[in-house]
Amino acid sequence: MKLKYYFVFFVALGFLVFSVHCVALEVTKEQVLQSEKEMVRYRITKDTPRESDEKLNRILERRIEEVRTGFLEIVSKGDTSLDIEYTLDITYQRYVYEKYISYCFIISTYTGGAHPNTTLFTIVYDTEKEEVVSLPEDALEIISSSVRGDLLMNPRIVRTDFMMSGTEARIENFQNFVFTKEGILFFFPPYQVGPYSSGMFSSVVPFEKLL
Repeated sequence: MKLKYYFVFFVALGFLVFSVHCVALEVTKEQVLQSEKEMVRYRITKDTPRESDEKLNRILERRIEEVRTGFLEIVSKGDTSLDIEYTLDITYQRYVYEKYISYCFIISTYTGGAHPNTTLFTIVYDTEKEEVVSLPEDALEIISSSVRGDLLMNPRIVRTDFMMSGTEARIENFQNFVFTKEGILFFFPPYQVGPYSSGMFSSVVPFEKLL
């Protein structure tokens, strides 16, 4: 009989300890939420390239800082009631062709929602003239026609309306490009020429087409 009472006593004691422990955890969680009420958690990961040309370095740093500043503005207006971590990830690809150094920066941001957002920006730098290269607008029709012909053969293009709209002969549609030995390589982020699920696209326009 005594064993039975001891068993009931220890079970009750264990339940009491467990209940107090749960309450303590809940109180701790509540205190944490209160202490971080005016804060939004965020993480920034970025690669900053370094070149021997200091002018190019300043250009690259300025563009990266613009992206970082824009992200922090979003963070400052973030919903503190959401238990998420805002993230900014910046990576890059470097290309060299003759006197040109090109960079394609891939920017991934997450501020809530189903998935991160991916955007791009590119810089083509003429090392002799020490200036950033712009795309000539009089070449847009040729570029548009070449890119469309290339993308139409890409099996990942599942909606031609996306593609046709995103490759109209407008400068904003072809702002992301680099110089390579094969020609001008254009990049298209998600949603420009296809849905998010299709990812990014690229297309090369040979230099001889623009001569």
